[in-house]
Amino acid sequence: MKATNTGSTTEAVRHTLQDALKRAQEAVPLRERVRELQDAVADKRGPNPTPVDLKKISDELWDD
Repeated sequence: MKATNTGSTTEAVRHTLQDALKRAQEAVPLRERVRELQDAVADKRGPNPTPVDLKKISDELWDD
């Protein structure tokens, strides 16, 4: 009650719950935050390099 300057415990709880609900509604979903990071890394990394043919490399290692 003292921290929120409300007249009663009920008002303090109501105020706290309204604040929590507001933060939850304004929060950016994790999926979107991760996508932004992935896009930023992809921009710095540049285009994908030529793919590696692991089967070919493995076959070359086992040829006698």
